[in-house]
Amino acid sequence: HYKTILYEKKGPIAYITLNRPRAGNAINAQMAKEMTEACRGINQDDEVSVVILKAAGGVFSSGSEPQDWEAVSEASSAISSLERVAIAAINGDAVGQGLELALACDMRIAAQGARFCLPHTGYGLIPSGGGTQRLPRLVGRGKALEMVLSAEPIDAEEAFRIGLVNK
Repeated sequence: HYKTILYEKKGPIAYITLNRPRAGNAINAQMAKEMTEACRGINQDDEVSVVILKAAGGVFSSGSEPQDWEAVSEASSAISSLERVAIAAINGDAVGQGLELALACDMRIAAQGARFCLPHTGYGLIPSGGGTQRLPRLVGRGKALEMVLSAEPIDAEEAFRIGLVNK
């Protein structure tokens, strides 16, 4: 019954798939609402012990649409509210709010070609979906500042080296 995500349960594993590949899996208000609903259901399902957050198509998430910036905090909050282990399976670029969504997970596993970036400062903005709090906890203050202030992407190998992704 969802339009922007897919939800599937296989035994103790729940899969939430961002499903707007034509839009780069950009987070919008509808997706945030659906993610909140799915996460609420997962928290009430005693059979689920692990949640895998993944994306359809070749991009994990390109961020959000400008009119939906407020929704990103809601989506990140939904993921961080999970009372289960949440793993982001990052199959492609995780940019802006897409990276913030991945940061809300307990672990991140990235495909070889994935890139990570918080481009907000390039637009005169600051990350708003928890990225400025979660990123330094993973990579340290200096590297987090570099990523936020430079707005430059890093590849999966660098993300692994600095501790942004686990594998």
